Amino acid sequence: MNNSSHITISDVYPRYSTQLLSIFLKDYAADVTSYLNSTNRAHYDFINMFAHESLNFDIYPEDIIISASLFFKGCSFNKRNEHPLRDSSGQIPMSEIEKISHPVFQGTNRESNSFLDNYVWPLLRGDRKPFKTVVFLAYDLLCLKPILINHGINVIVMKHSSFAQSPGVMWRFLAFNFKCRAVYIADSDRKFEANRVQRLFKLLEENPQVALSRPLQSTGPGGQMALILGNDFMVNPLNVDFDVVENMLGYIALNILSEDRPVNFAHENLHGRKYSPSRSVNSEYCGPNPGERVPFKCFPYYGFDESWLKEVIYYHFSNGRIATLMQRYDSSDLIQSLDLQHQRENGNLLIWP
Repeated sequence: MNNSSHITISDVYPRYSTQLLSIFLKDYAADVTSYLNSTNRAHYDFINMFAHESLNFDIYPEDIIISASLFFKGCSFNKRNEHPLRDSSGQIPMSEIEKISHPVFQGTNRESNSFLDNYVWPLLRGDRKPFKTVVFLAYDLLCLKPILINHGINVIVMKHSSFAQSPGVMWRFLAFNFKCRAVYIADSDRKFEANRVQRLFKLLEENPQVALSRPLQSTGPGGQMALILGNDFMVNPLNVDFDVVENMLGYIALNILSEDRPVNFAHENLHGRKYSPSRSVNSEYCGPNPGERVPFKCFPYYGFDESWLKEVIYYHFSNGRIATLMQRYDSSDLIQSLDLQHQRENGNLLIWP
């Protein structure tokens, strides 16, 4: 990292404009599909990653939506090839969902519980009124649809089952384009806390020009910081001025077609990674490993969703349309300081509790 006193947040996390991603998708969507087919990944089904069935419930202008994704995949790169068993129709049966010490969780802090315990029950517990919960459900988890609906959850069935953390974890961002009052982005495995929603909703209500409200984050042990934490922020859809499917697909396309190098453009921070000969010439190549890209920028693995948030969404709304709830402030945290500097210089709101 550049140690100059003139360093900015974009020296740490690059900026990708919504205009660039829109144009890139239109020009290169066919190339992405062809490239994936030629590298043993036709099953990625690129163009349908965010396709879903028609909604069977209504969304009203006054609704405050809690949006979450639900899919069943290994929770680490090492477990990427450990898949839950499926029946003859390709569906995951309840016996897999209820299995304790499932192979996809072994070696993690989740192995003592089932998928049902880890990811479904947190969605079903707690009083969520007056909010409306929407779950984007993987196609191979149809057995969970009636259970969710019986607990008052609105379900959108995807036409995709995801193939790692992404695109599944990104489905919840589709709610950005709902015609409603506000959308809170949540994790399915996290206990629901109404006060988290209310504190961020208050920022949107008191500042109608704001598109996104978030709590301030701090740099983690690995030297990375989530500028927008993927499971605790809120948007006002009326102020979202782009097509979220087009935007996410454009970002995925750009990263896939640049995956044989640590970063996409020469000016980007390498975060300690080094260039090495590409493995893509190998006939059995099926995409990069996380260690071959900068942290969290290796599609479709862990953290890719937050890279999209901090490299696209953060900059797009940092023109007076972000409100930050000031928590865990630390003047010695360099990345946090650069984040706050960028927010101040671009007319965004910093709200002290």
